[in-house]
Amino acid sequence: VGPHHTQSEADEVRVVVEQFFEWDVDQNQFAGQLPPLDGVTLCDNLQAYVERKLFTLNTGHAITAYLGFIRGYGTILQSINDPEVEAVVKGAMEESAQVLVKRYGFDPEAHAAYIARILQRFKNPYLLDEVMRVGRDPLRKLDVSDRLIKPLLGTLEYGTPHDNLCKG
Repeated sequence: VGPHHTQSEADEVRVVVEQFFEWDVDQNQFAGQLPPLDGVTLCDNLQAYVERKLFTLNTGHAITAYLGFIRGYGTILQSINDPEVEAVVKGAMEESAQVLVKRYGFDPEAHAAYIARILQRFKNPYLLDEVMRVGRDPLRKLDVSDRLIKPLLGTLEYGTPHDNLCKG
């Protein structure tokens, strides 16, 4: 859910609901057989999925905001539509993905599709997401356990590329 791109002060309660969502559920927290649940990903290691979201979506979002701010853009859409910003964001998410694949065994092709969905989400023209909102609280986001530093440390641990994470 996000603000509509033509929202005025008179429409403060109007929201746009996007198609993108994630609902990862630790199947070990249930007794017995679960019924089929549309849109739910059942997993054995919820922490892996929490890190997948944090170190892919949130990493890409923060880098889009930071690079967009440096270039004078006001929104995530403006930022990600800059081919140089998009290349760094996509590259950083791919670098982080290599760590997640090695650490948790995510399927590389499925993770590449996840990255593509996230990039499409950032390009949604109906969402007005400001770089100042996404980029705020940098001390938390630059913490050793958060979206930029932890995947970077993972690339050093596994000896994988990290140039785009560093640019972010």
